Formats: sequence, C-alpha cells, structure tokens
Amino acid sequence: VKARQWVERFVIRRCSGVLVLSEFMRQRVLHVHAVPAELVHLAPGAVDLARFCVAEDRVVVRESLSLPQNKVIIFTVRRLVPRMGLENLILAAKELGEEGKDCLFVIGGEGPLRAQLDQMIHEEGLVDRISLRGFIPEHDLPAYYQAADFFILPTYALEGFGLVMVEALACGTPVIGTPIGAIPEVLNQLDQDLIASGVDAASLAQAIRGARRRFYARPAEWRRLSAAGRALVESRYTWDSHVRQFETILYQVKEAA
Repeated sequence: VKARQWVERFVIRRCSGVLVLSEFMRQRVLHVHAVPAELVHLAPGAVDLARFCVAEDRVVVRESLSLPQNKVIIFTVRRLVPRMGLENLILAAKELGEEGKDCLFVIGGEGPLRAQLDQMIHEEGLVDRISLRGFIPEHDLPAYYQAADFFILPTYALEGFGLVMVEALACGTPVIGTPIGAIPEVLNQLDQDLIASGVDAASLAQAIRGARRRFYARPAEWRRLSAAGRALVESRYTWDSHVRQFETILYQVKEAA
C-alpha cells in the first residue's frame, strides 16, 4: 500500500491537473497526497442513456432473463471480492426471515469469492432466495437493471463513484446503498432513506425491509422515485455533460500551465 501511494503521489505531483469522478475521490486525493486543491478537478461519471433506459414492459424483460414475476427482485452486479460487501448481503437476506420469503437476490459478477459465496448460500439455506448469475455480458446488463425492483450496493470500502448505481437509476430502478464513498453523494440527491445506516448485515436488512414496506404499500411512490432517478441521471450523469465539464477542465489546466 505504501509503495502504491508513493507511486501515485510521484505521478500526481507532476501532473498539471487531476480528474476525479466524485467529490469523495476529490477529498481523498487531497487528503492522501496533500496536493493543492486547485489541481484536482471534478467531472462526474456518465452513462449512455440510449442503452440504459426504462423498460417498456418489465414482465417481458423478466421472461427474457428467466426471472420470476411473483418475486421482489433485488439485483446487484459486482466483482466478487471482499470490499464489495456481498457476504453481508447474503447474511442480510437471511436476517429478513419470513419477510424476505418473496424476495430473490440476483448477484451478477465473477471473482475469487465465487466459491465462498456459493458455499455461504447453501450453508445458510438461501438457495431459493439468492441466485449467483456469474458474469453478465455488457449487452445483457441493462435488462437486469430493468427487471429489478431495487438495485443494491452493499459496498463496505472505497466506492469511488459507483457507476452501476447510476446505470440502475438510468433504467428507472431505485437504489439502496451503504454510507460508503460516493454512494451518499448520489443517493442524497434522491432519497436519504435509501442509504443504510451501516455496512453490516443488520443495517442492510433494515434498509431493504424499510424500502419494501414503503414502496409496496404505496406503488405510486416507487414510480415517483423511479422517474426521479432517471431525471437525475439525465440532468447530471450524461456523456454530453461529462464531455462539457472535461473540456472546461482542459482549458483551465492549459491556461494555468
């Protein structure tokens, strides 16, 4: 870690400018590498709104993915490594108890924890509640977002931007996340109640339970948040917006050089 920090600092201090995708990462660069604030520029990440869009018919989308129509689909896609918090998500599924019997957690991605997660699912008796889908091809990813009732980001360390979160919102899928990295930076613009109080299984279960009770008692509220999420992405996380900001930063760096 110290070697990597030294290399990063060596490079950053010789740059005319540093581009980051979130205020969280901006503050982290300033803190870790002690560079002047004017050196670090923010241009939020972006998604392709034509690819990541709201489905015309979620029933059809679920059929295409062989997902059940009568379940609450909670989706996440992550590299299967420790900092993603997937072990806690599995334990949260168990903690929901009877209230989670109509939920199906769909986990996409590959990584070194695949065998361990699969073993956990079997040991906890959650085979009917959790589906490890493995690697999801890029062209199939929008459909998984569209099919889900919620997207969940259970990260417990270093979420520099959270592109998958913005992709889900672009597809009209509300996001539940942990209070880590840039996750609150995005979700606080929509609904702070969708941010779990912590990263542990109990906190995740509480956030999921609260979201289910709230939105399934008031379907119109789910539709409102779905539309608000899409609108947020259209206003802040498009490639046109990112390119304009990036171009402005390039001019600023050039003039300061």
